[in-house]
Amino acid sequence: MLELILMALASVVIDIVLTVVVLAFFAVVQWFLEVQESVDESDIAFTLKQELKNGEYAVFQGIFDQSTDRLEHVRRINTKQLDSKLSQAHAQDKLVVYT
Repeated sequence: MLELILMALASVVIDIVLTVVVLAFFAVVQWFLEVQESVDESDIAFTLKQELKNGEYAVFQGIFDQSTDRLEHVRRINTKQLDSKLSQAHAQDKLVVYT
């Protein structure tokens, strides 16, 4: 799954880039709720955490369409820190799938 999402990210131009001091789990969930009306049940909601050399993070949040192997919605969030709930979600893996 990670490989498919990484390939899809490589082929997409990300229109929305946000910069925040602390990325909160609530903000991630809120964005998913905002785009859910245009999402099919088989689509996969995800966040992918990338640790940057300066100690900060880039978090890619999106919806992956399994039928086309493409990203339908995606945004990049640059942040200095993740809140405790989001840190816990990404503790074991840089890719988290939301159901």
